Amino acid sequence: MAIVIAVAVHPVVGVGIGLLVWISPHRQRARQQRRRQAEVLEELPEAVDLLRLAISSGLNIHQAVFAVGNRLGGPVGLGLAGASWRVRTGMRLADALETLPDSVGEPVRPLVRVLIDGDRYGTNLEPALEQLAADSRLLRRRRAEELARRLPLRLLLPLVICILPAFILLTLAPVLAETLAILRQ
Repeated sequence: MAIVIAVAVHPVVGVGIGLLVWISPHRQRARQQRRRQAEVLEELPEAVDLLRLAISSGLNIHQAVFAVGNRLGGPVGLGLAGASWRVRTGMRLADALETLPDSVGEPVRPLVRVLIDGDRYGTNLEPALEQLAADSRLLRRRRAEELARRLPLRLLLPLVICILPAFILLTLAPVLAETLAILRQ
């Protein structure tokens, strides 16, 4: 309705509002996906460390996935809890874990690969989980550094809008007032 009214008022305004209405849901979905991936990257090192701790304390892979899934409340924990629920309903652990990257996100694919290898082939999980934990912590640290490098650019606009006018007013206004007073004499 707003587009029809805007087109009736001015076609350029109508096209602009139409583009805004069309682009807005796509941008919202992309923003949600980025936020979800950031949550996954934030929780992944904790999940890997907890899995490594559970397996080194004597739990098998099924019990470790169940314990970590019940412990964590983020997307990785919920994905592991869902996988352990599917295992209890009769699905193999490897098959339940294979769907995890589709539901949680791509950053969990190395963890899923390690767990599936441990379940199918009986490989030792502790060294692989230790390396994966170090890699995921490094990835989280790099993401934090990247966000820290973006901060000055995000602060630049408020700084220019809020501080610069006051600075100009306080420095140039007295000089202009004095110059005008001298020119009037």
